[in-house]
Amino acid sequence: MGKLKGNFKKNILLILAICLLGLCSCGSTAKKELPQTVTCTIGHDGILLVEWPAEEGAQFYRVYRKLRTEEDYSYIDDVYENSYSDSDYTEGQHYSYKISVIKNKKEIGLAKSSDFHAGNAPVITALNASAGSVTLSWIKNGAIAYKVYSSEDSDIWKEECETESMSATIVNPSARFVSVTGVFNYGSGEKIESAMGVPVEIPQETEITGVIQSDQYTAVVMFNPVPDADHYEVYRSTAKDGGYLRIGNCYSNVYYDRHIDDTDRRFYYYKVCACTDIATGKMSQPKEIRSASSEIAKIPAIMYHMVVKPSEVKPGEELAEYAIYDYEFEEDLKYLQSRGYNTITGGQYADYLEGKGTLPSNPILLTFDDGSYSVYENAWPLLKKYNMVASLAVIGDRIDEATADPVKRSDPEDPFCTWEEVAKMSQSGYMEIVSHSFSQHVYRNNGSTGADLKGKDEDEAQNIARNDYNKMIETCKEYGVKYEPILSYPYSYRSESSDKTWIESGFRLLYAGESSSVSRTYCNYITKAAGSNFGSAVIRRQVRLAGDPLSSVLSRIKDHDNL
Repeated sequence: MGKLKGNFKKNILLILAICLLGLCSCGSTAKKELPQTVTCTIGHDGILLVEWPAEEGAQFYRVYRKLRTEEDYSYIDDVYENSYSDSDYTEGQHYSYKISVIKNKKEIGLAKSSDFHAGNAPVITALNASAGSVTLSWIKNGAIAYKVYSSEDSDIWKEECETESMSATIVNPSARFVSVTGVFNYGSGEKIESAMGVPVEIPQETEITGVIQSDQYTAVVMFNPVPDADHYEVYRSTAKDGGYLRIGNCYSNVYYDRHIDDTDRRFYYYKVCACTDIATGKMSQPKEIRSASSEIAKIPAIMYHMVVKPSEVKPGEELAEYAIYDYEFEEDLKYLQSRGYNTITGGQYADYLEGKGTLPSNPILLTFDDGSYSVYENAWPLLKKYNMVASLAVIGDRIDEATADPVKRSDPEDPFCTWEEVAKMSQSGYMEIVSHSFSQHVYRNNGSTGADLKGKDEDEAQNIARNDYNKMIETCKEYGVKYEPILSYPYSYRSESSDKTWIESGFRLLYAGESSSVSRTYCNYITKAAGSNFGSAVIRRQVRLAGDPLSSVLSRIKDHDNL
């Protein structure tokens, strides 16, 4: 019995010893330094940012700081994010930081930064990435030397090189971020690094998804978008492994090369690289141009204005410059019907570009500019008669004037529709309503013509476009008008900078005129799912004038484009 009691006591002591060892072990783990890296970055705004990887289960973090001349760290603050912005530092001093993690109200560990010099951090001004290497340059900031660092995830940094110049090339195919520190003398010859300059991300490499010949002069280069890219550079060569020359920039993931030679298109290859305002990414793999007729829609667009009856022309007066007679418009519709054409709306056009829908065979876009009362009175009934659709671009302030005084209207020679009449047409389904601008249909307006905003300050141009865009939407909503966000340029005056501004304000398409600056072809050739962008959204239209039947206009289009 005594022997059993002795064994029992030994077992109890053994268990207690194991528990004590476990407690000691737990305590020692809490005191271990956390496996974290603390980095210090001085931004362009002069604020020092201290960052560290997030710790799972952390309630908050405790931040300490010390000068090199101080023996111990001083408490600064508690933060809930895994970063701390410190603007209370003295330039030229040497600091280090210590971070602890608070879990269950206990301080469980510490991570430290290395000493660094709180001078102005180097600012990277340019970066070019190629296959396997990165070349960068920065602004000199008084350091005696500079160290270049790279990282795959911006958490763990690898020193690549040290140099006394303000540029360097590093060989690291896996680098995603680069940064530079300055090296300063501490006074006794000891060297101390500054905090890192703002890291610069190398834009990801894009992939060209297709290069399609849309017409004899144009190739459509489509590629995957890259996050945070400001723009893309496009390069072309006549040989897959030959020398590539930059042919242009674009701001969306589709580029329109309108300068190909149809005779040797099969020898064109393209590469694309993503760019930011500082960095140029790696070039994509090359992609060859190809024909894809099944993915290309050929859409002629016709511009009308007024449709009047002969009886409405006063004796001794001539027909208005852009007017045609109602019987001419009816002959146009009969011709389209007999030749198997199918009228579409601008919305259908945009949907096809965005990959949202299909188009009928032999599509054609009929458009009317201004919002003349004659369209309501004479053209709309004919569209209903022949079961066809058209797109009517209305001038908002002119329609406002007509609505305020329907009897007098705005101009006895060319009266405009009221909003009630516009609403009737839109609700019928035979007339799509779009914008001819709300208040930009002015030939000379503070140095610009119509909605062409070229030469204006960027902020001013954006405000004009945004306000005009919103005003049309609000007014159409007020009167129950079914509206499609498409802009028809007043007087057909436009520019590439204006295209960009109006598209960014929200418009899906831009109706232009006959100018070859839109495209070298008379017809519009659009690639399915290429997207409404600065290259595809501008539509070239051919004007239909009195005495020049639509059949003749369409024949000229075919002859010019060699269809």
